[in-house]
Amino acid sequence: MDGTTWEGRKGVIVMIEMRKTRNILLGLLLAALAAVLMTFAAGAQTVTLQVSPGENISKAFNKVSKESRSWPGMTTIVIPPGNYVVDQLRVWGNTTVSMQGVTLTNQDGAHSMLRLGAKEADWDEYNGGAGRSGYSPDFSDISFIGGTWDNNGFSTSIMQMGHAQNLSFDGVTFQNVNTAHHLEFGGCQNIRIINCTFTGYSGNFGDAYNGEAIQFEVLSGTAGKHFSGYHSVTDETPCKNVEISGCTFDTLKRGVGSHTAIANSYFSGFRIHDNTFRNITGYAVSMLNYTDSSVYHNTITACGSGIMCAASDRSHANFYESRLTSNTRPAPMNLNCRIYDNVLSIDAGANGSNYNNLNYGIYVFGEKLKRKTGTMPAGDWRVSGVTVSGNKVTMNVAGGGIWLRGTKGVTVSGNTVTCSLQSKGKVSFGSGIRTEFSENDKIVGNKVQNQKSGPGKKAVGILINEKTQGVKIERNRIENTGSDGIRVTGGKNVTLRKNTVKGCGGSGIKASKSQLKTDSGNKISK
Repeated sequence: MDGTTWEGRKGVIVMIEMRKTRNILLGLLLAALAAVLMTFAAGAQTVTLQVSPGENISKAFNKVSKESRSWPGMTTIVIPPGNYVVDQLRVWGNTTVSMQGVTLTNQDGAHSMLRLGAKEADWDEYNGGAGRSGYSPDFSDISFIGGTWDNNGFSTSIMQMGHAQNLSFDGVTFQNVNTAHHLEFGGCQNIRIINCTFTGYSGNFGDAYNGEAIQFEVLSGTAGKHFSGYHSVTDETPCKNVEISGCTFDTLKRGVGSHTAIANSYFSGFRIHDNTFRNITGYAVSMLNYTDSSVYHNTITACGSGIMCAASDRSHANFYESRLTSNTRPAPMNLNCRIYDNVLSIDAGANGSNYNNLNYGIYVFGEKLKRKTGTMPAGDWRVSGVTVSGNKVTMNVAGGGIWLRGTKGVTVSGNTVTCSLQSKGKVSFGSGIRTEFSENDKIVGNKVQNQKSGPGKKAVGILINEKTQGVKIERNRIENTGSDGIRVTGGKNVTLRKNTVKGCGGSGIKASKSQLKTDSGNKISK
């Protein structure tokens, strides 16, 4: 009895009464705890679909999903382990889809595998036909856990979501699209994609189609062709607050990002980090018209190009005027973006096709237009407020390891660029770091090391090109370039200070005095 010796009947009675009291108190405590747990769980439901392997589960899933709209709290739909086929699944808000050990295969090539709600009632007829706008609270708090979504080689996106918020994807595999996207978002916010896998792209890897595995799209009246199926698509709501981490992107056309933009309507708050990109024909990451965003700790190998941060579109084909805001920009905008601590290896010919644009490790791009060009309005669309630091870039194809074009006040520091050129690529020669049409950039404390054989014979360490002015080249180390260590061809007011140039095949520093503002403390050897 709890280590105590009792003598006499009175002591036994006392002990029994104490034990009764303790049991009563324990029972009351457990009852209270159960009541608390029931209170917390009262608004949550878990429904396991009653389906058989190989079955088309669209009808069963959509019935539960639709009914859950009238239930309080979060609904978790559990799909039992197994392989199933689907036409198109629909989800509404407050829904978690649990798919551990599940593979869903698309058998209807006319539709995405999943969409938000019913098109007719929830979008076309919503608000008297005016449609939805902004980030709809009706399509909020939607999560996907585990499982594989196999698009079966159809030319539709696996999932397409518009005007939604609080979306989560954890440990999900998306595979097998043909000339389409794996995930596509338009006008969504608060998206978290972690530990997911994106693989399997079929179609022409060499054509101009922009097939990002994860695509963030504009909602524009003038660009309605880019995002169909969700009415209204004209309110220009941007995507924002997105985290993509721990994911694998393999054997794809392109990786993550955007190739369309609306003037002065910015995607913002993106964090793309700790992902693996490999066997990508085009770029791994594209941030077109992004602000307050960062790309870091990613590993990029066997990709045609690496990371792009742009304030305008290179071809002027996918940058649109706004119908709702100003279309002017009198001066460069501080984008406040960081690209740091990534490891990149750039090759030509991934998936049997060369990248149809330029090859680069990191490309920061903008431009200043005196007049409207193509679909782009006139304005100072140069890039400002971007830092590129601590990256390790290996260029196996000619291009720019770190390439600045149309920038102002961009900082490139502490990077290592190795040009181990095996092929010529789209440019006549490669360069470790390159600038053109840029102003007041800082290239400080970087290391460039090139090979001298093959295509590397023409490689330049740091190239200051076309109409660059006020750039500062300081404390960089350039070794063994096939051609010049530092070459200034089209710049003015260039500062060259305390750089170390060693073992170059051409000149250590090649520039005219009229192009230089400062030339001091540089060391050239061999």
